[in-house]
Amino acid sequence: MKRILSVLVLAFTALVAAYAQSAPQTAVVYVSLASSLDASTVKSGDPLSVMLVDKAKFADGSIFPKGTILTGHIVSTSNGNSVVVVLDQAQVGAKSQPIRVTIRSVYDSSTYEDDASNSSDIKTTGAPISKLHGVDLAPADNASGTFTASKSKHLWLENHTLLGVAVTKA
Repeated sequence: MKRILSVLVLAFTALVAAYAQSAPQTAVVYVSLASSLDASTVKSGDPLSVMLVDKAKFADGSIFPKGTILTGHIVSTSNGNSVVVVLDQAQVGAKSQPIRVTIRSVYDSSTYEDDASNSSDIKTTGAPISKLHGVDLAPADNASGTFTASKSKHLWLENHTLLGVAVTKA
């Protein structure tokens, strides 16, 4: 009986460990645009990069260090007032790792730069939030997010605009 119980405990432990390794690993963190984003000049396929403002800690114990570059591209633009973006690679040291990024919030960098290490206020459920005047943020199918100019006909995000994101290792 003890032997059967021991085998069952070992099997259960192995199953839990396998699930933990296969479960999506997501970290919530702030990133900063590496360059300005002007919807009137970017086009589909143009590269896009952001930099982690603080380290990203994942449930499996792995870390993307502060300063890690996340890269992707412009998916589409519309009339200079809307841009759909995808971020899908993390440059961790000399390695490139596939990721999936969901943009959850956008902020004026000067307003939030002191709070950028406190990612606990980034909401991971509900509608994305824009705290940047004149810019709306919306989810996008098969992309990280959609930025749209709400008050004007021209969308422009300055260098170092702060984004709250959920990063999932693929």
